[in-house]
Amino acid sequence: MRAALQALIPFLIPFALYFAWAWVARREVIADPRAAPWLTLSGAGVILSAAALLVFAEFTALQDGDTYVPARIENGRIVDGSSR
Repeated sequence: MRAALQALIPFLIPFALYFAWAWVARREVIADPRAAPWLTLSGAGVILSAAALLVFAEFTALQDGDTYVPARIENGRIVDGSSR
């Protein structure tokens, strides 16, 4: 769920900003959604999503010398993995 939100929220930001601007400017775009620049908004959303995922990957990556320990089941419960 968290990974989906990390990709979805940055993708939706350009759409939210555009429709907020259109509402403030009182344009006819809200009445006619086909007039919105969907390709531009989608492209900006994809770029923001990719940037957010790259930043997330960079800041959560293991450091040199760390060892990845996967999640495991102990006494019937799932214990999160960690890095050592």
